[in-house]
Amino acid sequence: MKNYSASTEEMGGNVDAALITWQNALKHSHDNSTGYILLTNEEEREAFRTMLERVGGWTREDIDKWSDVELNAICLQWVASKIRATLSRIHNRIFVRITDYDDDDGEA
Repeated sequence: MKNYSASTEEMGGNVDAALITWQNALKHSHDNSTGYILLTNEEEREAFRTMLERVGGWTREDIDKWSDVELNAICLQWVASKIRATLSRIHNRIFVRITDYDDDDGEA
């Protein structure tokens, strides 16, 4: 998922992570053979537009100007960011349990 959602640090520093992840998402949103076309019909695209409008960051007028490819690319980045956040939370919970483990009595 790092190809679609990553920080500059995660990408090795001295890179424009936003530009790289955006270009990757656009590239994989053009061709359905990649399996990354997430919004496959107008009903799904409209539902995603509505969600984006509700969370803010863009006006509905801006959102409506995006092509289907651009909308799918944003969806791909959104999904990737949610997966990254979830994996980070899981990693942190496991790490805390490991570091809190008490060898003396076998309990966390």
